[in-house]
Amino acid sequence: MDKIKLFDGTALEIEDYASLAHIVHVAKSAAKAETAASKFTDENLRHVEFLHDDVINGIYDNLGLIAGTEATEETEATPNPLVEGKTVTIALYQK
Repeated sequence: MDKIKLFDGTALEIEDYASLAHIVHVAKSAAKAETAASKFTDENLRHVEFLHDDVINGIYDNLGLIAGTEATEETEATPNPLVEGKTVTIALYQK
């Protein structure tokens, strides 16, 4: 099982074979997907670890969200671009 661990300690299960440019997390509900997406802030991307079977296999510092995918506070009329149903798709880059 693969995970991404953010600076604040949040650990999310992600689909196998993730890359910085394509990270997919499937939540148990749309509400949990929104919560997960909200964790991808500048602060939480200061230090990111990728794990496979709870063993760290990648460490990155100072990541950013790819332009156009930044998580912001959304209203019901404007859906979060990171979330589709229960799926959160993140694209990161090294600053």
